[in-house]
Amino acid sequence: MKHNNFKLTLIHGDIIQLAPSLYSNEAAIAVRNNLQQRIISRCSWWKGQTTVLQSGKLWDYTQIKGVIWSGDNSTPNLTELLIKQSIKQPYMDLFPKMKPFKCRKIITISHGNASLRQLMESCQEMFENEENSDFLFGEPIELIVIYKDLDDYQEFEVGVGWEKLDKI
Repeated sequence: MKHNNFKLTLIHGDIIQLAPSLYSNEAAIAVRNNLQQRIISRCSWWKGQTTVLQSGKLWDYTQIKGVIWSGDNSTPNLTELLIKQSIKQPYMDLFPKMKPFKCRKIITISHGNASLRQLMESCQEMFENEENSDFLFGEPIELIVIYKDLDDYQEFEVGVGWEKLDKI
């Protein structure tokens, strides 16, 4: 689906198995640490292109505190947080081991209540928020959401201003 300069791609499958085919030098993986490590074990190309969302060590930097990944009580603006952190992190001094790169593609797994409507509304709100204009406008951004459950993201209607594309 497409909205202005933003593309939302939904892929049914396993992110670990898809990791090699999803790799791009402009992409970041935005998932929890344990899944990041499994992805890097499968495809080492991703090392240095994973978004730090949470850390297991108390003294380490944690960008998103108290994140609830899925369910009715999930972090309400998690999609926006994933995108912002992925785009800004390669240039932050807090992450010297991460190579600087221009992130224009964010790859994550299903989150929230796995509703297409919720995901699209979250993305649309992010773009309508003027505070985000510094990094969202310009080159296209793509969010790829990998989901395993067949019931996830199955609504057929797309929101106003969105265009459904047949192919990736």
